[in-house]
Amino acid sequence: MAAQKSREPIDWAVIRERLAAATQATGSVLNPPPEKRQKKLEARAIALAVSGSNDEATRAVTIAFELSGNRYEIEIRYVRGVVSVGQVTPLPRTPDYVVGVYDLHGQLLPVFDLRIPLGITEKPPLPPRWAIVCGEAQPEFLITIDAISSISNLPADCPALLEKDNAWVRGVAADGRTILDGGAILNDRRFFLEDRPSTQIFHSDRAS
Repeated sequence: MAAQKSREPIDWAVIRERLAAATQATGSVLNPPPEKRQKKLEARAIALAVSGSNDEATRAVTIAFELSGNRYEIEIRYVRGVVSVGQVTPLPRTPDYVVGVYDLHGQLLPVFDLRIPLGITEKPPLPPRWAIVCGEAQPEFLITIDAISSISNLPADCPALLEKDNAWVRGVAADGRTILDGGAILNDRRFFLEDRPSTQIFHSDRAS
């Protein structure tokens, strides 16, 4: 009979270290840091916006974003992407909701803050970190946001409002999310800065 090999003693310290490392690695995958999560949502938003804004399934997809603790959603068909904004150049003699202009791949686009038109009195963080690139056929302008919450389907529990204080609002979901009308925002004359004599540096193909 062959001699039985003696077992080596178990090094519990090494095992605990390995378990801790595995737990940490799993946690980083399931609960990524905010910056990494934002990057993933940004990439998914860009892919959806570019892949097929005319597709009926895509039309029903929304991007949820945050403004001063308030949650809003806008249909992906009105979104050309989400960017981490760098330097925004201020524009003189413009309304308070005009943040400035941003160079998006060589194209100068105006940047707006929706807080004032939406009646949010809390001041935005400066400088803005994230922005949604709005446009149906091409990028037209950017709106600053605090963060992207999620990308999901248009909520079925969103009732139409009989009386609306703001023409941009389509309705409010059961959990308090405000659904914005992207078409109304894109066609709001307040965002046509080329109409202002002091800001005729933009070229737009939007209908007048």
